[in-house]
Amino acid sequence: MGIAAGGKTGITAVVYAGCAILAIFLLPLFRSIPMVALAPVFIAIGLSFVKFAQEINWKDVLESIPAIVVIIMTMVTWNIAIALMWGIIIQLCLCVAVWKFEKTNAGLWTLGVVSLVGLVLFYIGQ
Repeated sequence: MGIAAGGKTGITAVVYAGCAILAIFLLPLFRSIPMVALAPVFIAIGLSFVKFAQEINWKDVLESIPAIVVIIMTMVTWNIAIALMWGIIIQLCLCVAVWKFEKTNAGLWTLGVVSLVGLVLFYIGQ
């Protein structure tokens, strides 16, 4: 939702918030749906990710390897947040290994630290 979906005014955020609040109350209903019935939805979502994979510059190692890590870790862990944290950390490690600091910025380093802490807490908690 939002501008990417065609939202033009601030009412878009209000509608989105309303839908999010409604989803909280409908969660017990959604939990009663068997996973087998959700398989077509998951397949459709997976196919939509393929469209984004075409935009990856596969010739650039600093872009392709973290993307591959995220894709594989999403399938292995069934947790896209964990997969993204691994991807961010791998990208930073690659940038440091090949001395390409111009491909990083303060925001990426902040996300890297947060990701590292998040992964440590996640794996300690298991």
